[in-house]
Amino acid sequence: GHGHVALFRRAELKTLVNLHGNEAGKGGELTHDETTIIAGALELTEKTASDAMTPISDTFAIDINAKLDRELMNLILEKGHSRVPVYYEQTTNIIGVVLVKNLLTIHPEDEVPVKGVTIRRIPRVPETMPLYDILNEFQKGHSHMAVVVRQCIKKVEQPSSKSPADSKLHFML
Repeated sequence: GHGHVALFRRAELKTLVNLHGNEAGKGGELTHDETTIIAGALELTEKTASDAMTPISDTFAIDINAKLDRELMNLILEKGHSRVPVYYEQTTNIIGVVLVKNLLTIHPEDEVPVKGVTIRRIPRVPETMPLYDILNEFQKGHSHMAVVVRQCIKKVEQPSSKSPADSKLHFML
């Protein structure tokens, strides 16, 4: 009734959402899509970057030293992405991202080098970073994509030498 407040634990909310999801389309208030979105939001705090990343080997990226000729421009358009990662020398060395809309004024006949267009910075996040924190960063307007790095500790052969942790790029988010 009026003035009553109900508080639910996360597990209880998940159960309620699941119940509504099972009843979707049967006269319930929530659609299947709505229950899927709510359930995903509830799980966001439990998931990390490694749960949502795409392996770097499965991504489309362009070399900073490539020329934006007809072949590359067609390939970029075929892929249908709004952002394309840019790498230097090897695909695991992502240095930034190109917005495809910024390529609309490029004439393929001019063969403009990729390094001649605006390359936006792309944040790097550890694979253990919670998705909720990444989403908060994305909402601040800094980026819509991040590079996920795996922290690797180098084995030190001489006990007296100190070697910093080495970051290895493996994935895109």
